[in-house]
Amino acid sequence: MARRPRNAMPGPPPATGGYEFEVIELGPPVYFTPPPEVKVRGSLIPMGDGEGLPYRPAPRTNPRRARLNVPLVVAPDEVAALPKLAREAFVARCAERVPPGSVEPTPQVAAAVAHYLFAAATTDTPLTAQLRCVRRDFNRLRTLARKGNWTDDTPVPPGAFGPLWPEGVAPHWAAEPQKG
Repeated sequence: MARRPRNAMPGPPPATGGYEFEVIELGPPVYFTPPPEVKVRGSLIPMGDGEGLPYRPAPRTNPRRARLNVPLVVAPDEVAALPKLAREAFVARCAERVPPGSVEPTPQVAAAVAHYLFAAATTDTPLTAQLRCVRRDFNRLRTLARKGNWTDDTPVPPGAFGPLWPEGVAPHWAAEPQKG
């Protein structure tokens, strides 16, 4: 079967004298779209002091948000609540974070702990990362002391703390020398 040839589509009619244009003035561009109408999402809260209204409990808080309210600097009374050997281990850990030669690492009382804690928190590293390291060490000691029912004579296990300087937080004076 043979195909029939298709007729070519006729083009636009020939122009007689060119194209015509009309110029219209539109005004300045409008970039603002009006907001949609407000939808009602429930009953409105009545104005007033709330007298006579039924009790409604506060909404539950996210535990991750609640942690943000914990101060990063450990208070001296928090340190004083630790058992004696745990307190000394925490002081030694804070003393390791202080640059060499800045202070003598021989504290024995909770007041000295606050001094070393402040010195460790203000070294030349990102401050919040440094404070998180100190708070993390304190929280580990406190948790171990509670779970293990530590007394003043309970020794702190060597693996109680994690790394002294997490990745990217170690200052230049704490970096290990290159071997080779």
